[in-house]
This record gives sequence, C-alpha cells and structure tokens, in this order.
Amino acid sequence: MELGPQQQETLQNLYLQMRELLQTEIVRPICVQRAFEEILGGVFQKNHWRSTHITDEAAEACIRGDHRMVQRAHGAFSDRLSRYERTIEILTGDELYFDEWFAFYSFHDRTVLMTRAEHGTGEVFDESTLLRIPVNSDLFVNSGMSFKVRKKTEVPWLIEQMLLRKPLEIDV
Repeated sequence: MELGPQQQETLQNLYLQMRELLQTEIVRPICVQRAFEEILGGVFQKNHWRSTHITDEAAEACIRGDHRMVQRAHGAFSDRLSRYERTIEILTGDELYFDEWFAFYSFHDRTVLMTRAEHGTGEVFDESTLLRIPVNSDLFVNSGMSFKVRKKTEVPWLIEQMLLRKPLEIDV
C-alpha cells in the first residue's frame, strides 16, 4: 500500500494524538486501541486483516465449495502479537517514525485462513507448512468481516497450488 507524504503525516499526527490520549487515562486503553485500529482499517481497506497464508485443510474446503467453514485467524503465527498487544505496544513504547510503527502494525495485521476446526485448536503454525498467498494479489479480498472465495479466481489458484504441493498419484 502506497501512501503519499501528506497521508503519512496525517497518520503520524493521529499516532501521536492517540499516544497522548492513552497517557491521559481519560479513556480505557481498549477503547483507544479499537479506535486506532478502526481508523487504520479504513486506511488499509481491502488489505485490512489481509490473509497471507492458508492451511491445506482450508484450501481443500474452499476447493470443495465449503468456504463458509474457513475463517481468518489472527493468532496463528508464533511471532504475531494479538491486535490489542500490537496497538498498545505501538502507542505506549518508544515514540516511532511513521515507517517504523506502520511496518510493525502491518506485519502484525496479517492473518491465516484456516478451518473453524483448526482455529478451535489454538494451534500456532510454522509458515513453511502453509500455502503463501501472494502479497499484492487480489486473492481472498476482504468482504465485510469475511473474505471472498471466487470460483473463477481463488479456486483455480488453490487447485494449482495444491497440485504443486501434492501431485496426483495416478495409476497408468
């Protein structure tokens, strides 16, 4: 996502104001975290809570047409902070330049697509076991609080990726 100098300055001012608000203790920290995240969600738009990986089980569910059994998981990586921890760390730690805190926020905004059953286990995944979704693609774009799985876009891509991971064994 490319932001111009004016947009970066505006977001840096927001960041500084939210830090100040948090220090006043007028508002509970969770309210400041939610407000900051809501505003940044509007900035990120379709890339907010972007899905960067998908489990094999979730890929198979999407291919079968069971994508309603798939959801975004925020805590699926061992190195990813929760949404609350991420924002509070940005707003209470050392004061950062825009590029620093925005990169940190973006890194911890990523999600993994997994089945509801997988999400329920609380398992933390190693990225090497997951299918990586290309960063600048229009795959699995946000749709409200969910994401799109289109028969002519995501499904063919998933089939191709799954075939590369697990070639079909055909007897001849």
